[in-house]
Amino acid sequence: MRRILAICAVSLLFILYANPGFAKIEVPGRTELRVNDYAGVVDQETKEYLEGLISLFEQKTRDPVEIIVATFISLEGWRFEDFAFEYGEKWRLTKKGRDNGVILLFALEEGRIDVGVGRNLSKILTTPVMDDIVRDLMMPELDKGNFGPGIRRGVERIIEILNRAEIPQDSFFSILLKGILKMLLIILIILAVFFIGSKPMTRESQKKANT
Repeated sequence: MRRILAICAVSLLFILYANPGFAKIEVPGRTELRVNDYAGVVDQETKEYLEGLISLFEQKTRDPVEIIVATFISLEGWRFEDFAFEYGEKWRLTKKGRDNGVILLFALEEGRIDVGVGRNLSKILTTPVMDDIVRDLMMPELDKGNFGPGIRRGVERIIEILNRAEIPQDSFFSILLKGILKMLLIILIILAVFFIGSKPMTRESQKKANT
């Protein structure tokens, strides 16, 4: 019996180490911050500057453009691409309005950077444009361990490009149409609940009501 238990214990340890998915960290969701420095590598002055800069930029756009920075020491069990996708989805699915987000994600131990650009901005912040920003403005500072200045230069450049661009906006008619569709959906739900809750009485229930 002891031998069987020992074999099971060794097998379990082997599975845990062979499959890092068992040790995955939880992917954080939306926060009130624009700079989510989980790795603790961005100085406080830069955090405050970027929070103010991004907030001011958001207020200039009718459908707020979100710029999010996130740093992690290690992704612990995640493939980098999978983690970046999950993190981006958590922000995208909880954002009001159009897909106007930009996420800069840094994984220190993995030595990886991911830049996620929402569909509504993809023709402005194209892959070549973002590659240039990362390579020419951010990496020279990041390679020296200067995360604050590197991230700051990248965010400033992104905002500069978006300020000069014509960001696609919904027309008045498309906004009106969306509002009408939402109202129709609500009405259909109410009608469905009403009809389900008002089923006709069966013979048995009628007899009980008469007695």
